[in-house]
Amino acid sequence: MKIRYLLLLPLTSISLAAEVTPKIVGGEDAVQDYPWMAGLHEYIPATTEYYIEPFCGGSLIAPGWVVSAAHCFTSPGDGDNPSSYSPPAGELIIRLDSPDLSDDPEHLVQRIIAHPQYGVADGSDDSDIVLIQLSSKTVFDTVSLADSTIMGELESSSLLDDVIRAIGWGVYDGDDFTVTRGEASGSQPDFLQSVALDYLPFSDKKCRTAWGGLTTNMICAWEPQPDADDTFGEDACFGDSGGPLLLPEDTLLSSGRTAHHWLLGATSFGSVSCDSSDTPGIYTRLASFDSWIESTTASAGDALVDVVATLDQPTAVQPGQTFNFDVGIINNSKLNSANNATFEVTAADTTLTPVNATGCSSIANGWRCNVATLTAGQQAQRTFAAIWLGADDSSLQTDLQVYSSQDDYRIGNNNVNATTDVTFLPDPSLAAPLINSNRDGRASITVIASNLSPVNSVTDATVIVELPNDLGVTGYPPCQVAEAPSRFICDLGTLDPEGEVALDFDLKGAGTFLLPITLQSSTGDTHPGDTSKTLEITLKRSSDSGSALPLVALMLLLYRRRNWRNQPSN
Repeated sequence: MKIRYLLLLPLTSISLAAEVTPKIVGGEDAVQDYPWMAGLHEYIPATTEYYIEPFCGGSLIAPGWVVSAAHCFTSPGDGDNPSSYSPPAGELIIRLDSPDLSDDPEHLVQRIIAHPQYGVADGSDDSDIVLIQLSSKTVFDTVSLADSTIMGELESSSLLDDVIRAIGWGVYDGDDFTVTRGEASGSQPDFLQSVALDYLPFSDKKCRTAWGGLTTNMICAWEPQPDADDTFGEDACFGDSGGPLLLPEDTLLSSGRTAHHWLLGATSFGSVSCDSSDTPGIYTRLASFDSWIESTTASAGDALVDVVATLDQPTAVQPGQTFNFDVGIINNSKLNSANNATFEVTAADTTLTPVNATGCSSIANGWRCNVATLTAGQQAQRTFAAIWLGADDSSLQTDLQVYSSQDDYRIGNNNVNATTDVTFLPDPSLAAPLINSNRDGRASITVIASNLSPVNSVTDATVIVELPNDLGVTGYPPCQVAEAPSRFICDLGTLDPEGEVALDFDLKGAGTFLLPITLQSSTGDTHPGDTSKTLEITLKRSSDSGSALPLVALMLLLYRRRNWRNQPSN
């Protein structure tokens, strides 16, 4: 049986906000600005009064559009029936860029459009999404809707603890918060609240089968191990419906750090006790609704698009070298054309010359190129020749911004930058050692030394393994014991541009060992700091393996060299 968050419509308190309160359910006052965070208030046009507590939340995805949850306005099966919407557009006012409820909401609404399939697929919660068109466009920053690439990186990440946030003005765990007969009740806060949650992949059975089974238009978030002082757990609650589930900027995933805020979902339903420690809260997967958002906004006369900047630039060149790079704009929209598609490319201390100047005009430090209309899926590209005018051993940074006449619901894709090192130095790098196997007192590890520079060679490359005093070693070419028994030295010679060497070792013995490993060379380093690693490994012998040996045999089994590209040495 599915249990939905009930709407909290505080229809008895048309008043100023009370004293600010510090907590929601396991959360805290939002310390970061979220100018795109929307609070939905019931409004009385005749008196211009409004109900102080938002009954739902939302997110500004374009200057004229807020996305929220359909269940904030209508019942399952009635999404395509505007007469069922409550409140109607004329009785709705929205706050933006005002986390404190003592500030008045100011943004009136032109229309409300719920998804026509809301609740149809599963009879309850599928397609729980609504678009709200403002009466006039705002100047506030918007938030980027997550795309399938971001969702894929999140689904496959092994780093999921506290990576996402639910935000809203819903019921919080203040002095009057109670959970009676399994259902929470209490006051709403006067200041915007935020709570960090774990992402639970849809591929995990705990997500797919939650609440009797989910559809692929839903995503899960929870906190199975709340902080000790969070008595009631950590979760969204009544009044948070429709609000954002956010993947914040600079969040570390397995694929790297996020460059922007990404809006993953809209709060849909969950536990009435507002505790996600056992069963996850469910959010509408907004990436599933690109086509509907585009068709709906186009029908309303304000079509939204998704244009993407692309920049292909070499990572390094030698001083005095002229090099080409490509910039582009892709209309990644599913349906809508991007009119007056334009990109601007700039690079300080650099001479930029368009190889193909069609539609391009010069601007400060660069060029603006107009490529007219791009239909959905179409792309345009220009090539530029660049000459660095600055000092040697510096970095040339190129910035690219793209836009069109229409508003963009994924502004995170509109900007990109890239850096080219201008230097004669190579870029030696040592990857973290890999443990391929570790059992029965034996382990196999791999150490990879590489040259990340595409143009300059590393000479006299040497990998040095510092050994504990009681570590015995047998070495094979190109490695040998030196200053026995404390160092194991592997002479790699020259590392070609973008070349690498993989050294595979076998370990045998018992105990815990720290193995500092260093890559040294005689030709310098463009990006120092990534040529030293320390491997900590514990080797356990089986119970019948006899007495522990004071020495551990470390044998080099394989030496292999790979080149990603066949480029000449410098």
